[in-house]
Amino acid sequence: YSSDELEIAKACLAVIKCSRGILGLVLKACECAGEAAMTSKGEGCEESFKAVLQWISNIHELARVVGENVTDLGMLLYPPISLELSSTDSDQSDGEGEWLKTEIGEQISFQVNAIKKVGCYVHDHCIPGDVHIDIKMSDEVMELASKLLSAIDVRKAEAAKAIDDACTAKDKI
Repeated sequence: YSSDELEIAKACLAVIKCSRGILGLVLKACECAGEAAMTSKGEGCEESFKAVLQWISNIHELARVVGENVTDLGMLLYPPISLELSSTDSDQSDGEGEWLKTEIGEQISFQVNAIKKVGCYVHDHCIPGDVHIDIKMSDEVMELASKLLSAIDVRKAEAAKAIDDACTAKDKI
């Protein structure tokens, strides 16, 4: 890696660590949801039981997207890191800077958004729809969700700065 690429790689690895953290969070949240499902079933509340199982299915799908996106992000880290503008026309870059117009910036944004969706889904932990039950999450799960939601914005800013700096340095050459 060049010195500019190294800063991008460090920022991307921090996003990848958040991805790993969010997948661990999903496992812990599913354990809590599983307990809620068994309680519902034990109480004979079939509707609540099915709703909790649907919540688990939904979080699984969101986590699958995180896993796929992190693989895609990792593939973009092979040197040399391309800072060419992405061939896709992304609306994501509105007001956020040129970094989002690069392929790696676009992928970081996809990953950050996927992580946020999972983190918010776990943090809010309510069953969507007509069934009004609240899945009891452990304090550990709630604290980890809060930390990851805070950390991912910091990691996104670090990645944006690293990519913008590298693009600026490239333009000066």
